[in-house]
Amino acid sequence: MSTWITFSHSSAISKFFLSPLMLNSSVYITQRRDIIYQLTLLYLACVLAGFALANIPASSIITGGLASFLNVIGGLVIIIFSGAILYLGFKSLLNK
Repeated sequence: MSTWITFSHSSAISKFFLSPLMLNSSVYITQRRDIIYQLTLLYLACVLAGFALANIPASSIITGGLASFLNVIGGLVIIIFSGAILYLGFKSLLNK
């Protein structure tokens, strides 16, 4: 009896148990690129959210102390996620 998975149809169970080494390498690379693109877009959205936090003006609802706190949090978010985007870029550049 053979324990190999047949590829007669695409099922969720066979995709779950397949390791990346058993897949075609181009399919694995394409899936990896898609994940990197999604992470980059997510980090870019976080950087934009950081800019939004950093530019909240003080008003009657948001006091000056809260606005300065959100300014600091927004600056930290911008720095952290910009660094994460740079890391993904260097990682992608060195893998090619």
